Amino acid sequence: MVGAGDPLSFFANGDACVAIGDFTLRKNLTGTESIAIGVNTLLEQTAGHCNVAVGAHSQINGADTGYNCSLGGYCLVNNQSKNNVAVGWAALEGQTLGANIAIGHSAMNGNKTGTRNVGIGSLVMLDGQTGTDNVAIGQEAAKNMVEPVQCTIIGSYAGGSGGGSVTNLTAVGYMAGLTVTGAGISHTAIGVNAVSYTHLT
Repeated sequence: MVGAGDPLSFFANGDACVAIGDFTLRKNLTGTESIAIGVNTLLEQTAGHCNVAVGAHSQINGADTGYNCSLGGYCLVNNQSKNNVAVGWAALEGQTLGANIAIGHSAMNGNKTGTRNVGIGSLVMLDGQTGTDNVAIGQEAAKNMVEPVQCTIIGSYAGGSGGGSVTNLTAVGYMAGLTVTGAGISHTAIGVNAVSYTHLT
């Protein structure tokens, strides 16, 4: 165990960990091979392993997680799952369960239990809480979609304001599919401002 700051006297066990900053890995008991840099990073980890957390409060509440990587303050704050990547301030901040990749300021910030999602861009999939198997790339792409399922959204503001549940939306282009809503149907929108309508099922 290597540490600097105020964590060292709290370690009971744990091998091959690095802790730099006040209260990093403070409650670690049997967790191994984790790196925590920044105040309160991995604070609650007791048995987790192979986590990397850089940035104040990053992965602060994860007790028994593993194979997560977070770079930025308040990333993966509430995470209790494995196999996540969060890069950017508050990326995946609200997530409890899932296996996701979020890159960008507040990317996928509202995700709770959605899994197998990739979000790249500032505020991308911001309000998505339970969506699965989605890819969203671009600033504010899929921003307000609460429960997207199997959607591919590429372009700034694409698929961003329709809200609610959307299934099988493919939107490519600036603001493409911006207001599409509805489950149980496939939408395709390609081009600037392509397709702006609501489908209810």
